[in-house]
Amino acid sequence: MSRIFRIFLWSTAICLAVMVSVMFFMNSMDIKRAAEKGDAKAQSYLGRMYETGDGVVKDYAKAVQLYRKAAEQGDVYAQVNLGVMYERGQGTAPNYVEAVKWYRAAAEQGFAVAQFNLGTMYRSGRGVVQDETEAVKWFRLAAEQGISNAQFNLGLMYSKGHGVAKDDTEAVKWYRLAAENGDVDSQVNLGLMYYEGRGVAQDETEAVKWFSLAAEKGDKDAQEALENIKKRNSSPAPKLFPTQDFDAIKSAAERGDESAQYNLGGMYYEGRAVAKNDTEAAKWFQKAAEQGNVNAQLLIGWMYRDGNGTDKNEAEAAKWIRLAAEQGHPEAYYSLGVMLQEGRGMAKDDTEAEKWYRMAAEQGSAKAQQKLEDMKKRHSKP
Repeated sequence: MSRIFRIFLWSTAICLAVMVSVMFFMNSMDIKRAAEKGDAKAQSYLGRMYETGDGVVKDYAKAVQLYRKAAEQGDVYAQVNLGVMYERGQGTAPNYVEAVKWYRAAAEQGFAVAQFNLGTMYRSGRGVVQDETEAVKWFRLAAEQGISNAQFNLGLMYSKGHGVAKDDTEAVKWYRLAAENGDVDSQVNLGLMYYEGRGVAQDETEAVKWFSLAAEKGDKDAQEALENIKKRNSSPAPKLFPTQDFDAIKSAAERGDESAQYNLGGMYYEGRAVAKNDTEAAKWFQKAAEQGNVNAQLLIGWMYRDGNGTDKNEAEAAKWIRLAAEQGHPEAYYSLGVMLQEGRGMAKDDTEAEKWYRMAAEQGSAKAQQKLEDMKKRHSKP
C-alpha cells in the first residue's frame, strides 16, 4: 500500500445557489419584476431558477443572460455560476478563458468557491497558462475559508511538491481539516499518511480509523486498504532477522546476502528500527530482486509502478512483476494481469491478462475473480 489514491479535483467546478431569502420575494413574478428593474440579486436568483428549472422551464441560455447581467454588477454568486456555465458549455459555447475571467472576478472579492474554481483552472491549464504556484495560492485562500475540496487539493500539492516545496507535515494538516469535515478523499489519503508514517508518526490504528470512515461511505480503495491490513496482520511475513538486529542485517546486506537485502529493504519500507525511507527500501529491494528474491521482485515492481522511492517506470514495473509471477508469487499473478489488461509497461493483452487472473483466482484472490467476471460480462455483450 504505497500510493496516493486520489487525484486533483480540477474537473469539479462548484456551482452555488444564490443566498437570497425568499422573504424578499412573494413569488416568481415578483422576482422577475425585480430582475427586469435591474436588481442584481433578483437577476442572479432568477438565473439559478432557469438553470435548475425551479418554478420555470429550464433554459440554460436564459440563465446565462441573467447571470451575466448580475455578474456585471459585481454579484459574486452570479460571477461564479456564469463561470461554471462557460466551463461546462451550458447555454453557451464552452469558453475556458471566459470561465477564468468570471471566477477571477469573484475570487478577487474573496469568494471562497470562486477561489477554488480558479485554482483548478490554473492547476489544469484551462483558460490560462498552467501555473501550479498560482494554483496553490488560490487553493490556500479557499482552504483557509473551509472549502474541503480546496483543503484536499492543497494537501495533495504539498504531498507531491507541486507548486510548493514538498512537505508531508503540511499535507497531513490539510488532509485532516477536510477529513474531519467528512471529505472521503481526504480520509483515504490521511489514512495512507498514517499507514506509511509520512508527515506524522506511523500509526496503523489511526490509519484504520480513517480508512474505516471512508469505507463506511462505500469507498472501494478504503475497503481494499482495510482488507490488505487485515490480511497482513493475520498472516505476517516471516522475518529472517530480528527487528532489533538492524546493524547485523545491514552488514549482511552489504556483503551481498540476498535475504538480508530483502529484509533491510523491508525495514526501510516499514520504518522498523530505522527511519522510514522509500528510496533506501527501493535500493535494497532492487539488489535482492536481481539475485532472484521473488518477494523483492514484486515489491520493486510495485515501487516502479507507483513511482515510490524511485522514478515511475511502468516498463521496469512490468519486468519485475512478471519475474515474480513466473516464480509463482500469487499476488504477482493479479498485478501482472492488471498491467496486461491496461497495457501498462507492456502491450495490452486481454487473453494473457485473463490467464494470470485465473491463476490468481485459483489461489483465492477475490479481486482476480471479480476481474474475470467483469471480462466475461464484457465479452458476452452483443
